[in-house]
Amino acid sequence: MIKNYVLDTNVLIHSDGQALLAFEDNKIWISQIVMEELDSLKGRNEDNPDAAYGARKSLKMLEDLQEQSGGNLYKGIKTPDGGEITIFTLSDEDLDVNAMPSGWDRKKMDNLLIMSARALMKKRKKNVVLISNDTNVRLKAPAVGVNVESYKNDRIDPDKLYTGRYLVRLKDDIFDLFATEKQIPIVASDTVDGHEFTENEFVLASNSVGGTIPAQYQNGALHVLRHQNEGMYDIKPRNLGQRFLKEALLSDCPLIVVNGPAGTGKTLLALAAGLELAHNQNEFDQVLLARANIMMGGKDEQIGFLPGTENEKIAPLFRSAEDAIHKMFPNQDPKRIMEEYRDRQLLDIQAIGYLRGRSIENTFIILDEAQNCTPIELKSIITRLSTGKNPSRIIVCGDPDQIDNPRLDKRNNGLVYTIDRMKGSKLCSVVTFTDDECVRSELAKEASKRM
Repeated sequence: MIKNYVLDTNVLIHSDGQALLAFEDNKIWISQIVMEELDSLKGRNEDNPDAAYGARKSLKMLEDLQEQSGGNLYKGIKTPDGGEITIFTLSDEDLDVNAMPSGWDRKKMDNLLIMSARALMKKRKKNVVLISNDTNVRLKAPAVGVNVESYKNDRIDPDKLYTGRYLVRLKDDIFDLFATEKQIPIVASDTVDGHEFTENEFVLASNSVGGTIPAQYQNGALHVLRHQNEGMYDIKPRNLGQRFLKEALLSDCPLIVVNGPAGTGKTLLALAAGLELAHNQNEFDQVLLARANIMMGGKDEQIGFLPGTENEKIAPLFRSAEDAIHKMFPNQDPKRIMEEYRDRQLLDIQAIGYLRGRSIENTFIILDEAQNCTPIELKSIITRLSTGKNPSRIIVCGDPDQIDNPRLDKRNNGLVYTIDRMKGSKLCSVVTFTDDECVRSELAKEASKRM
């Protein structure tokens, strides 16, 4: 049965217009109200550059689909999957703003969109579903009889999110051979549970008598961890998750995504590895530490409006870097060391907004608190990596349970999106920490679980 979907502006923006192709052979209706919103958002918008980018991409997608079909969006065009997209207009009489519940703002775009979906339903005698990522729209639409749903194609089930690590029981003869050879081709039949490995997956291999070997699966084979004896400013892994992360950081993998609760050492290990590779081994020109400028509580600080120099403006965002430097050099002043590294251009610290438009070469990039980034932001940053004498490497760190960005949740933020889309790529390693791998106090662990 063909269904009729009315798309909210936020759905088009958040998906870069890809939502237009996500409804198979059903009918998509786009209100002229949404077209006006896209038009008002498409220009340069320093307060919300992602919205401007998403609006432009959505309008371009509509134009391309119209050209490919040879039709007219206001009359309806066919999509590649046999669906249909139509931009619809309504008269003031059709819109019937007087039917809004008492207290609704007659000029508010969200309310007008809800009423346009209602009018389409009544005028066309159609069973219409409004698709919106706005919680308030979803709460209000049923008040006027409009069916409403969230856009689910960009939602990732956190319980099914790829972790990048697996505990596998090998057959005893395979385990013994692996312990001797340090590398062994493997297929699912070699394991007790028949596990199907993913490229770059970290593995704790075990046998029937309790023996274990930390390893990584690459190119059809298990390999023992190869970089565990390499130095990182005397920062040594304290648990299995940190061993896996050290392996990923010191490998030649260009994208490492690190998912874990507070206190697991994500930033510390990443910064130690980056400075080791840039300062001691000259593999990179510098370490670039970046972070979304979303403050605790959801306040989005626009850097340009804050007083002081650029360094003074962003300093509050990077106390964690100072803490990490203090652990790496416990008997020295961390501020002095950071200043020295920055003066020598070995260490650069920036807010994410300063990365737009750059082509980043020969750099070890650490993107901290990535759960506060949108999928569009992470895509734009990752695709900025360039090659030089050595390719740049980017470490994306975060915790989906500590989101401060009010526009995101644990199912649609950039961190989980990147893990879901990049799993299995030879160019990406994923490391997920467990709750019991927190290296802070017992109170910190307990509070993380309970609060």
